Amino acid sequence: MSLLRSPTNVGGSAPELTTTDNKVNQMTLRKHKGSPHTGSHGDCGLNMADLRNDIMGLLKDFTISQNEHMTSMRQDISQIKNQMDNIQSTTEYLVTEQSKIRTEMNELKNQKVISEEKFKILENDINALKTGSGQEPSSSLPTSSREDLIREIGERSNREKNILIIGVTELHGSEVEVRRSYDEKEALNILSETSKRIPTTLKTSRLGKYKTDANRPLKIYFDYPEIAKEILRNKDKITNKNIKVFSDQTPAQQLHMKELKQKLLERHENGETELTIKYIKGYSKNCFIVKKLIVPSQRLQTTSLNDKKHGKEV
Repeated sequence: MSLLRSPTNVGGSAPELTTTDNKVNQMTLRKHKGSPHTGSHGDCGLNMADLRNDIMGLLKDFTISQNEHMTSMRQDISQIKNQMDNIQSTTEYLVTEQSKIRTEMNELKNQKVISEEKFKILENDINALKTGSGQEPSSSLPTSSREDLIREIGERSNREKNILIIGVTELHGSEVEVRRSYDEKEALNILSETSKRIPTTLKTSRLGKYKTDANRPLKIYFDYPEIAKEILRNKDKITNKNIKVFSDQTPAQQLHMKELKQKLLERHENGETELTIKYIKGYSKNCFIVKKLIVPSQRLQTTSLNDKKHGKEV
């Protein structure tokens, strides 16, 4: 901007501005100084580009850091999920094991009760033997008799866990392992109709000498007597009527049962047809001949048959 300045070496009042003279030419103009920090428009653009690059770099670094954190969190979550699955599996296993332990404890309690009952029954048998024979206490019994009694008790305890199956076809002309596998499969098919507690694998054996033209009795071994007793209680549920299931008796038990049946037959022939063999708590060693319950219609029919047998008019 041009400014009018007073001429040098001139004093006094202001000049007449309406007139001009050559002193106006002596007036000078001063240029504005530029700022040292300002330059061309290109320098400003470079500065903005640098600033933008810096901001983009920061954003890129932030994005990479966030992705790494997210990846780490996903891995941690996956590990936690796997650990939770393992904890759930372990918990289910512990629950199953606890259930098995509870079942085994109940079986042990049942065995204890059964053992106590057996001891009571044996004690009653010994007392009955003492009373019947008029002998002194058991300490006065001969050593051989005591040994025989102890041996009989042990053998009965071992045999009450087993059963015998009659009527199972036996393979002939095959190897021993093949025949044994066949017997196990047939026993599982038969016994599955009597109980749901049958083990998946069975120990079996055939009784007697092997013959190519005969079917020997099949003996099944169990770990607990409860399974054998349950099978004997439900043996009527077997659909194949050619199959017969019996308890595994000692020779003394077989002899006692044979004598009972013979006595029962004699009393039936004498007209006491209402008698039957009664088992006490499922033990064949404690069985007696007692009267059986008969409904009135059966009693009338039985009486008529007896009268006819003895030549009486009905």
